[in-house]
Amino acid sequence: MPSTSDCTGEACNGGDCGFFFGNGGTGANGGTGGDAGLIGNGGTGGAGAVAQDNLPATAGGAGGAGGLFWGNGGTGGAGAAAVYVDEERVSEATAGGAGGKAGWALGNGGTGDAGGLFGGRGGAGGEGGAATSDDGDAKGGIGGVGGNGGGIFGQGGKGGNGGAADATGGDVTGGTGGQGGSGGFAGRGGDGGDGGDADSESGDKTGGAGGAGGSGGLGAGSGSEGSQGSVSDDSD
Repeated sequence: MPSTSDCTGEACNGGDCGFFFGNGGTGANGGTGGDAGLIGNGGTGGAGAVAQDNLPATAGGAGGAGGLFWGNGGTGGAGAAAVYVDEERVSEATAGGAGGKAGWALGNGGTGDAGGLFGGRGGAGGEGGAATSDDGDAKGGIGGVGGNGGGIFGQGGKGGNGGAADATGGDVTGGTGGQGGSGGFAGRGGDGGDGGDADSESGDKTGGAGGAGGSGGLGAGSGSEGSQGSVSDDSD
């Protein structure tokens, strides 16, 4: 069962499914996705809630676990965007959530978690939240770490891209890319996520650093480092 969009706390978690078959429910406002039963996919984690009133921003929620025998882990929720009041940042962009674990025997890891035992690919890390302002400074959120590959031949997941930063007159810094996941026993490491782009018409701008590549298994190569984010002065 999915959560409602006006929830808070544990009420934002997606419901677990029955014992045998079924998929976990979707989370909301940073809540976790529900776990599957013996066979089924984990629920998707809720996107992070943007800060408002007296409630702080939340990071993206973790995805639910895949079924014990077979199923994919749920995808982690995206990070929340930054919030500005009178061009001053009052809440930073948050990180994306981790994904759920795959089934024990078969299945791919969700965003940011491990693949199945025999050879599943680790999921990619979630993207960091974006930051957009007119004259205030802006800094993108950090990309999520890629999931580790499955036990034997699984490849590591790609790190999430850093969040973009955009301002008219303020200083901007793109978010750092997430690190790639490690490969399994003989699997290649995941590539690092790309750094977030930085766009400001007149302020200082720094592209986010690329994430490091994950280490490879026996006889397998490591992942490539992510690219640094680009910079521009396009105010559109």
